[in-house]
Amino acid sequence: MFGSLLKTHSIKEKPFDIFNVVFVGNVGSGGGGATDGIITGGEISTASTTDNSDKIDITAGTANGTFGDLGTGRSRHTGVSSGDGFGMVTGGEASGITFTTDSDKIDFTAETANGTFGDISVGTRYLAGVSSGSGTGVVGGGYKHLNTELTTCYKVDFSAGTANGSFGSLSVGRHRHTAVSSGDGVGIFSGGQVVGSNFSVDSDKIDISAGNANGAFGDLSVAAWGLYGVSSGDGVGVISGGLISGSSFSTNSDKVDFSAGTANGTFGDLGTGKNKHTGVSNGDGLAVFTGGTTSTVSYSVDSDKVDFSAGTANGTFGDLGTGRYYTVGIGYSI
Repeated sequence: MFGSLLKTHSIKEKPFDIFNVVFVGNVGSGGGGATDGIITGGEISTASTTDNSDKIDITAGTANGTFGDLGTGRSRHTGVSSGDGFGMVTGGEASGITFTTDSDKIDFTAETANGTFGDISVGTRYLAGVSSGSGTGVVGGGYKHLNTELTTCYKVDFSAGTANGSFGSLSVGRHRHTAVSSGDGVGIFSGGQVVGSNFSVDSDKIDISAGNANGAFGDLSVAAWGLYGVSSGDGVGVISGGLISGSSFSTNSDKVDFSAGTANGTFGDLGTGKNKHTGVSNGDGLAVFTGGTTSTVSYSVDSDKVDFSAGTANGTFGDLGTGRYYTVGIGYSI
């Protein structure tokens, strides 16, 4: 995929702009190689968003495979995986709409990213999403009109095709945060900016079956926003990067352990400090962080491979087809 082929949409830049999050994947099918997930949408130049998707194949180490476009260019959005070959993206800024409710369905078998899916109830950007791994998920937090930080969460139901189901609220309004799934119905929303603080370390535990989003969970080791999290698929995750106090681009990684309820475990650093990046996991112990912004590159194509068994987050991995930030990774499965 090349820049000259991208469809772009101009939007008005807002202060304090930043990304959001989702994750996870397992090897699926698809033309031109296996599909662990996609990186889709995002900002590719000042005030211009793309509908383009790059396919991720973790076994092959590539991040620039061909995949269908979103229904509209969007950035500052989030997404959730169904856990069995589908996904959805929602919210953010799209086609000149600063706070959109619109959603697109992802079909990994058909390699399309513009299917019909229900809207969220309130136009929101900088929200996060977490998957149960079995057909449901939760999206929550973020900003809405007048820059109000939200505690609101919505349940996503793939069988019903809806993204506005009732769900419990976060303990505090937050945006520019990230999310990690345990792989079996529990997750966390962590970090970001919360009411009264530009750099948060705290986490909210998400229990999808119980419908609550404000459970106790351990803090990160470093307060940051613009960070991103990926899941191993079996109760462990990693949250890496972000902007920390002093406007420094962090290389730090924190291991998330759901059985211990901790989010500050030791894990290897990224190869380069970055924020506004994204990631995808294969659901079997490997993942990739990619895109975002670094101290020298506004729209990065660079990728770092994550190996959970080795505890490293700076492995060699192929570049994205197009440099982007405020983008989202959606996995084939958890």
